[in-house]
Amino acid sequence: MRRHLLVILSTLFALFVPALRADENDSWRERFNETYKMDDGEALKRIAPPFIPERKTYYFKEEPDQARAISDPPTYFTFHWTGSSFQNWGLGFGDEKGMTIRQVLGDVLELKSYQIQLPQEYPSFKLPGDWMLDVTTEMQPKLDKLADIIRDAKGPSLKFSEKEIERPVLVAQGKYAFHPIDGAYEATSVHLFIGKSDKDEGAGGGSGLLDEFLKMLGDRVGMPVANEVEDPPSQRISWRHHSSTNYKQLAGLPEGPAKEEKIKQLLEMVSKQTDLKLTIEQRKVSVWVAEPAPAK
Repeated sequence: MRRHLLVILSTLFALFVPALRADENDSWRERFNETYKMDDGEALKRIAPPFIPERKTYYFKEEPDQARAISDPPTYFTFHWTGSSFQNWGLGFGDEKGMTIRQVLGDVLELKSYQIQLPQEYPSFKLPGDWMLDVTTEMQPKLDKLADIIRDAKGPSLKFSEKEIERPVLVAQGKYAFHPIDGAYEATSVHLFIGKSDKDEGAGGGSGLLDEFLKMLGDRVGMPVANEVEDPPSQRISWRHHSSTNYKQLAGLPEGPAKEEKIKQLLEMVSKQTDLKLTIEQRKVSVWVAEPAPAK
C-alpha cells in the first residue's frame, strides 16, 4: 500500500484459508468459501454488497484484534487466490461507496502510480465490495477482467493495454548514506515531506531494501525509477510518509510548474537524508494505458 483509506496489510500473520473446508465448529466457513472462491481461469473477482452474514463472522474469527478495536467489518477485504486456497492480503476502512478505479489498480492489483495512465474522467467512479486476485496470472488478464467488472457496474467502458511511452523517469545515483533530519518525530527513518513535517506517524510508512525504497519514492512522485546506485546497502531502509506528499498533494496534481516545484523540494529533502543524487530524465518506459472502448 498512503491515501485517505486506512489500509492494514496482513503480512507477518497472514491466514491461509483452505477453500471449501468446514468442520463442526466452523460451519459458516463453507458458505464463505463457496462465495469467495475463484473459478478456473478467473483472474480477478469482485464480491459486491450486500455481503453475506458469514463475512462478519470471518472478520471476528480471523481478525480478532482488529475486530476488538473496530467492531464494524471493514469496507473491503482483499484476498490473494493461489489456485486452491486464498490468503487474507489486506483490509481497509473508508468510503462506503467503495474504491476508485485508481485505488483498485493500486491497492488490489498493486500497480504503482507511474505504471498507470488513466484519463482524468475515470478516477471518480467507485466500486464497493471485496476483491479476489489470482496471483498466478499475468497482469493483462487481470486488467481485462477489471474492465468487465467496471462496465458491468455501469461504469465507463474502457480497455487496458501495455505501451512504451517516453515520460519523466526518476534516476537515482551515488552511494546511500543515512542522515537523520532535525525535528522529525522519528529519528531512524527517511521522512518524505514538503515544507512542514507532520507531528506524528498518522500518514504511515514502511521499510524495505533500497530498490523497494526507490520504487516507493517513484510512486510518491508518480514516476518510474531507474536505480543506478553504486554498492546498494544490504540493510533495510525505513521511511515515513507525511500528509504533504500523499497522492492528492503530489502525484495526483495536474502537470505544471506547481507540481514540478513540489517534486523538486521532496527530492531535495530525500537527497539530504540519503546522499543520493536524484534527477529526472526523459526515457521510454512501459505503462498500462486505459483508453475508451466501444460499449459491449
